[in-house]
Amino acid sequence: MDDILRDFLTEACEHLEAMEQGLLNLENNRSSSQLNEIFRSIHTIKGGSGFLDLKNIGKISHHMESLLDQMRKGRTSTPSLIETLLKGCDLLKMIIDDISEGRTSNEQMIEKVNADLEKLTKSGGLEGSEKLRICQAPTEKSLNRTTDQIIRGLERWNIDIKGTLELIQELKPNTTKGNIALHTISDSLRALQEGQLERSPVLTELITDSIKTLKHELLNSDQGSEIKTKTKTETVFLSKTMRVKQSLLDCFMNLVGELIVARNGLEHLEKQMNNPALKHVTQNVARIAEEMQRVVMSMRLVPINQLFQKFPRIIRDLSRQMSKKIQLVIEGETTEIDKVIMEKLVDPMTHLIRNSIDHGLEPPEQRNDLGKPETGTISLKAHNNGNTVCIEIHDDGQGLDSDKIKRKAMEHNLYTREILDSMDDEEILNIIFNPGFSTAENITDISGRGVGMDVVRTNIEAIGGQIQICSKRNEGTAIKLTVPSTISLINALLVEAANRLFAIPLLSIQETVRFDKIRTIGAQPIIIVRDEIIPLVDMAKALNYGNCTNHETALIVSQSGKKIGIVVDKILSREEILIKPLKAQCNKALLGASIRGNGEVVLIIEPTRLKSN
Repeated sequence: MDDILRDFLTEACEHLEAMEQGLLNLENNRSSSQLNEIFRSIHTIKGGSGFLDLKNIGKISHHMESLLDQMRKGRTSTPSLIETLLKGCDLLKMIIDDISEGRTSNEQMIEKVNADLEKLTKSGGLEGSEKLRICQAPTEKSLNRTTDQIIRGLERWNIDIKGTLELIQELKPNTTKGNIALHTISDSLRALQEGQLERSPVLTELITDSIKTLKHELLNSDQGSEIKTKTKTETVFLSKTMRVKQSLLDCFMNLVGELIVARNGLEHLEKQMNNPALKHVTQNVARIAEEMQRVVMSMRLVPINQLFQKFPRIIRDLSRQMSKKIQLVIEGETTEIDKVIMEKLVDPMTHLIRNSIDHGLEPPEQRNDLGKPETGTISLKAHNNGNTVCIEIHDDGQGLDSDKIKRKAMEHNLYTREILDSMDDEEILNIIFNPGFSTAENITDISGRGVGMDVVRTNIEAIGGQIQICSKRNEGTAIKLTVPSTISLINALLVEAANRLFAIPLLSIQETVRFDKIRTIGAQPIIIVRDEIIPLVDMAKALNYGNCTNHETALIVSQSGKKIGIVVDKILSREEILIKPLKAQCNKALLGASIRGNGEVVLIIEPTRLKSN
């Protein structure tokens, strides 16, 4: 795929995301500014698709643009109209994805949605609209005078469209941006000429901006010297941002990691040699390395709203499907998180949202009987806490039924009555994370098959995070996710086991304890901590490095909702370390590795994945 097409597809996806959010907002609160933004987005997609000869995208975006133009002229935005436009967005996303992956699109689906859009467009009509007045305007082949004349003509709506079209077709920009601007101008003027679009300030602004862009591209490209200019070149403000491939950013991050390792080695060498000149150089290298690390880490951070904005559409569609009234409240959308971590949160959070809608929130009539508002609320909150991000998904529904969970657990032969009676509330709620467990009475296409909550927890723990659940009957359920704000740099506890050095993410550790006696239940070693039985796992043995020799210290972690103690020989220090991924991992408990200043390799362990041998 060439760069021009790749850039267009990326930009089109961004426009479609913005359009989807705009249409959802438009459904609840009509706003002319919002509608104009949506119109500009689809018009931009249409212009780019025409230049790149993407016929399916061009055909669908054309009909969507016509519908939006009718809405700008006063057509009522009915639910069916918004629904059809949203389907158009979905279809455009699908086509873009097919192009990106080199697949053939579903032509039958394209024709169906296209027919729905065309039908709605024709039913809206343009009767009574004031038609554009066209009269002869001056034409001058000098670029500056030509663009100035066209812009002034647009402002007065006194323009020879046919002559203008003939004139701009003579311009042959040799840049992608210039060609897209040229096509946008031509497409817009033809639509005006054929009566498909009517005059409006938004359309005037769109064409004017495109003309200015075209002029700038012609004057500042290789063709600039060939174009005679008689007036001062107009200033064009260019975007101060640029797109960078994530693979390049990852490569940059790895190189910075190597620089950090080299810095640590230099600091270690400087301490050994005690040389003032070397110390000065080391301090400079350390300062530059730290600044580069800070910059590259910030480059990977994105606002969590990029994740949150995916959920209004899901909630809208499912609420209609299930005949429930639901409002979404979002807080902390500016909280920043590593893009890689954000992408890994999409599936777990989607599952949690669907569960809140299906299992949590009651139908309107049932909420009325309980004295609750008919409209249920799902809230998404996020905030930074040191090097972690806390995300909370809360609903004001019926909450989890502990008795029902216990009954289902016995039906699935997960626990005996005696064990269930000995569990506290938190342990009972954590039963829902068992594979295959579900409290749903009926299986639907939304949930009920018992596939999900165990995967949710596995995915959260895979990125070094934790999940906690709190629920009150008839008051609601809150699920808290705590994940690292970045996947590359973590706070870790350095420990020793069987004469080897390991790093444990602090986020995974609940507490550290010292003990003087190990007991056993059957073959399972345990310790008693504040009258609570804690099973033990020998870290060295679990990693096939022999056995720990000093059985006095344990790290308490949560594994599958239960506390376990990870036995180590010694706790050394707390450090901020850079994770280097391992290409081949023989043990699932290995997160990666880090290199200390003395060149020593430290394996990074996720203790919640350690299993007894």
